[in-house]
Amino acid sequence: MIREITSTELEQMLNNPDYIIIDVREEYEVIHGMLPGAIHIPLQKIPDAVHSLDKSEATYILVCRAGIRSWDAARFMNERGFSVINFADGMMSWNGEIVV
Repeated sequence: MIREITSTELEQMLNNPDYIIIDVREEYEVIHGMLPGAIHIPLQKIPDAVHSLDKSEATYILVCRAGIRSWDAARFMNERGFSVINFADGMMSWNGEIVV
């Protein structure tokens, strides 16, 4: 089972070193801004990227535009032993800070 969080919950988790945020949106989407501290790994690159991520390092929060692609990435990573959380509402619901 994959845990899902809302925008309010995510805002409380920002700047916590126990969580690493991965934005799985496409290049043309992230140029408009990402969550502070997020790592950009487009969804199609997740299968190759997981080899360079540490399963024991932290819990990964997956983010996309509406929560669908991030759920796919979270499921993929979860099946490979990663601790993951899906940002269910996606960036469409985010009203907090973004960095460009």
